[in-house]
Amino acid sequence: MEVDLNYCCCFSLLGDTLWKTISSSLKVNRVALKNRIQTDGFRTPNVTLVWGLSPWVNYVDNEIKYIVFVRYSWDVERNMFSAGNAPERHRLGSLDCRKEVVVDLFAGIGYFTLPLLVHAKAEMVHACEWNPNAVTALR
Repeated sequence: MEVDLNYCCCFSLLGDTLWKTISSSLKVNRVALKNRIQTDGFRTPNVTLVWGLSPWVNYVDNEIKYIVFVRYSWDVERNMFSAGNAPERHRLGSLDCRKEVVVDLFAGIGYFTLPLLVHAKAEMVHACEWNPNAVTALR
């Protein structure tokens, strides 16, 4: 059984004080409540921002390993990010794709598209995506 933390009495009584304290303690700019991913065809997250000014976040991948790194940016309330894809993102980035044209049929926010362009040096990547929120994030 899932509990909607927005309506749980202890959380609603404390309001912003709780989220501000959590944010300060964790040294983060925003706090969000996460639930199961929706079954809407887009795998839209079920996330509610409870503290912070914007649901848009940035994630830098391979900042230490490479001089040139990949920065992903997305709205946590509209797009999911799968940290579990890291080994495959890194594997694709290690390929030599110079002079190659690649088609990414499930581009999302660029999990594989960006490493193929930035690290694998693909000549061109056709990033196909049907979720308008993911396309916005990828741009």
